[in-house]
Amino acid sequence: MSSSFYDDPVGIPVESLPNIFRADLAQHLRATYQISLRGTGGGDWTVRIDQGKCEVRSGKAPDADVVIATDVETWHAVTSGVLDGESAYYSGRVTISGDLYTAQHFASLFRFKPPMS
Repeated sequence: MSSSFYDDPVGIPVESLPNIFRADLAQHLRATYQISLRGTGGGDWTVRIDQGKCEVRSGKAPDADVVIATDVETWHAVTSGVLDGESAYYSGRVTISGDLYTAQHFASLFRFKPPMS
């Protein structure tokens, strides 16, 4: 894990998720997440978790268990610790569709910077 992730004020790029993946928490998990970000620098990414491995590729996931959609600014705020993910969801800044049980695991699978107090 690189400390530069935590020094970056704009958050963690989706493509970098394998670098902060917590394989120890995903040994028995198989899930496909689609991350859809609106705005400049946004796009769609497929994040596949398969028994302790994490792969990210550009593009939509037609077989996604969970789709997480937000704007680039909110993604950056959540992944840099400026905004709590749960608060972002309940305020409508993040939408989640699909299997909500699987969605709840997403944040814990990565070493995101903890929300600022």
